[in-house]
Amino acid sequence: MGLGGYFNRISNTVLNPLTSTMEWIYLRVQVVSDLIQSPNELTELQTQNLKLEAEVADLQSQIIQYQENQKDYEIISALLDFATEELQNEYLTAIVIARDSSPFLRYIIINKGSDDGIQRGMPVVNEQGLIGRVTAVTTNAARIQLISDPESRINVVIQPDNIEGVVSGSVTGELSLDLVPQDAEINPGDLALTMGIGSNFPGDIVVGTVTSVRDQPTALFKEATLESRVDFDDLKIVLVVISFEPVDISVLIEE
Repeated sequence: MGLGGYFNRISNTVLNPLTSTMEWIYLRVQVVSDLIQSPNELTELQTQNLKLEAEVADLQSQIIQYQENQKDYEIISALLDFATEELQNEYLTAIVIARDSSPFLRYIIINKGSDDGIQRGMPVVNEQGLIGRVTAVTTNAARIQLISDPESRINVVIQPDNIEGVVSGSVTGELSLDLVPQDAEINPGDLALTMGIGSNFPGDIVVGTVTSVRDQPTALFKEATLESRVDFDDLKIVLVVISFEPVDISVLIEE
């Protein structure tokens, strides 16, 4: 064996363990380095995640706002179509700003008042039908008694046979049809319209649809239940019939 081979053997014997040790140390240093860098990377990832979450929340908010705007646009379009078709009346658009908080009263508050020409007794409608009438007015707001209020009374005519009756509200919000002649024939699906008599409302406004009839042969009158087309829990924009001038005839009725 030459001298070079001898030194090679010694070199391998000495250097191989050193190389292995250096590799082990390097790996450990690398692990420690990774551990040192991981918190920074984790912080950066958390920051990016929070940023993405904020962007997602902002997009969701924009989508909700778009849906609300689209719904308001559809409501306004429907009201405009209704007002255009009902040219015999003049309307004032109002926004619902509050609603009843009592289980015994059913009303809404709108953002228009006497400064806008609103008067007590004026009817309030939307494209679905009769909502109620103005019962109290301030300079910039008004209270609307809904037709579902227990104190509400509306003279109606039932189509298609022009049968007269009176629609009343209730504590539960259910609409009842009373004072219908016993010999009159009314059926589920018949339409109740304002009669126009009694000076509370103009005629031919949709009040509701008959859903059931309680036929009691021994009673003086028939009774029925009505369902309004109006969603009273989702009222946002309404129309006040400002061309209608209510007349109080209660002082002319003998008690």
